[in-house]
Formats: sequence, structure tokens, C-alpha cells
Amino acid sequence: MLGEECAQFEDIITSFAVIENEVRKMMFIPPFLSFIHPSLHKYFVLLPFKFGWNPMIKHRNLFVQHCKPIIEKHIRQRRELGEKYNQKDDLLDFFISESEMDVVDDEFLDNLFGELYFLVFASIN
Repeated sequence: MLGEECAQFEDIITSFAVIENEVRKMMFIPPFLSFIHPSLHKYFVLLPFKFGWNPMIKHRNLFVQHCKPIIEKHIRQRRELGEKYNQKDDLLDFFISESEMDVVDDEFLDNLFGELYFLVFASIN
């Protein structure tokens, strides 16, 4: 999914497996408060996020740390080579080419992280 350059980082591969387990645990919290009101269960599930506990942050930071230089290199090569650029057969390069971004900013990295990890989560489940 991320290509050969990102696949050399073992901690990113481990992150894909670990994040799936963390999200799945949160999805299967029993709706024991739904008998009172359905929104009460939703409030209870989202309560840890309101106090700053988000298991996705450390995975996003790891993704940005390893993949940002690779994404910047792909964008630079695409800009320099133009039509001669040979697109790689991975999702990372596909999303970069679809976005047509010239600058890697936090919003782009957040969207890319969300799309890639969503695909991994959906494929594992």
C-alpha cells in the first residue's frame, strides 16, 4: 500500500496491525446505557476523546515522521520530470497524483493518513 520505500520501516507495518485492534476495541463497547437514551451511549464512547486520549495520534505522528520525506520526494520528482515521471504501483503514489499537491501540509497528511488507515482497517475486518 505504501510502496517499497515506506515498507522498510517495521514500526509503520506494526502500526497498521495495532491500530486496527485499538479501533475495534472502541467500536465494540457494549451499549449498556442505550436503554436510557441512545445519545448517552454515544457520549460515553466519545468521553475519552474529549479528555485528550486519542490512540490515533501516535500512529499519525509515526506516519508523518516516516512518510513525509518520501511524499515530498515523490512530489518533487513529479514536478521535475513532468510527463516522464513513472508512477509507482502503490496507493501512496496514487493518492499523491490524484491530489495534485505541490506542497505537503498538515491537512494533506491528515487526509492521506485517514484514507490509508481506513483502507487497512476495512481490509482487515
